Amino acid sequence: DPEGVVEGWLDRHAYKALDSWVGNVRFVIYALPQAVEQAQVQEVEARFGEALRLSAFALSGREAAPGDIVQVALFWEATEAPAERYRATVQLLDEEWQVLAQRDAAPQAGQAEADHYGLFVPFGTPPGPARLLVALYRPDDGQRLPLQGPDGLADHLLLPSEVTIRRPA
Repeated sequence: DPEGVVEGWLDRHAYKALDSWVGNVRFVIYALPQAVEQAQVQEVEARFGEALRLSAFALSGREAAPGDIVQVALFWEATEAPAERYRATVQLLDEEWQVLAQRDAAPQAGQAEADHYGLFVPFGTPPGPARLLVALYRPDDGQRLPLQGPDGLADHLLLPSEVTIRRPA
């Protein structure tokens, strides 16, 4: 796929969960949309910086086991043309705020389709509640954009939904 047709289609329609190199071989894991398409879209009001607003999100489910991919759809709006490029990070955190899974990508504001983020729950993850964090940052220095949202001024948004990590079957 030298023109990237397959990967481009997967980036738009599936949930990329892992992307890593081993030597000169690249491994990429996608989850095809399933439950997230029927999930209820929840509205949020979160403005990152001056130009980008997260208006809604949807989750694939409220439970996951190690080896599963939690699918998160984010709906971005551009309130004005961003002055620079940003990256979004979506993190699955345990009760101690330790990162269990993370996916970073450039947000696609103003498109009809949602941005898809797949969070691969690592094998060996202990059962318990997990929360979802969303933030925007500058890729050159890692500085997060300030958030004006439901929790006041911060540099991240905790989505108002938890995911319960359960023991594998």
